[in-house]
Amino acid sequence: MPGNPNWQPGGSEYRPAKGAGIGGEAKGAGWGGAANGMPPAWTADSQPAPEAKSAGKAGKAAMHLYFEARRISYAEALDDIATTDPDSGRRLAAINSIIDRLDGKATVALSGPDGEPLPSSIAVRFVRPD
Repeated sequence: MPGNPNWQPGGSEYRPAKGAGIGGEAKGAGWGGAANGMPPAWTADSQPAPEAKSAGKAGKAAMHLYFEARRISYAEALDDIATTDPDSGRRLAAINSIIDRLDGKATVALSGPDGEPLPSSIAVRFVRPD
C-alpha cells in the first residue's frame, strides 16, 4: 500500500466481528478495516495547505495566550481573597488553594486497618437459610 509505511491494512481501526476468535462463528462483518473498505493512502496530496497549517498554529498560540491570561487572573483573585477577605474560612481556603497550585497536592497513602495493605480480592460466602 503506498503512503505511510506504518499504516498496515486494517490499521488500528480493525475490529473483528463479534464472536470471531472466541470459538464461535462470526455474527457479522464487524466494523472498521475491511468491513468499511480500506482507508485512502496518506500522501502529500492529502495534507492541509500551508496556509491552513500556519492559521492553525496561530490559533493555537492565541489560545495559549488566552489561557495564560485567565490563569494569571485566577491567581490574582485567589491572592485578593487570601489577603483581604473578612471571612477567615475563605482566606484559609484561598491560601490552601494557592499552596496546592504552587507545590502540588499532597498525596495520601491508602492502607487498611493498622497500616496493612488494602485487600485486593473479596471473598464471598453463600449461607443456606435454615
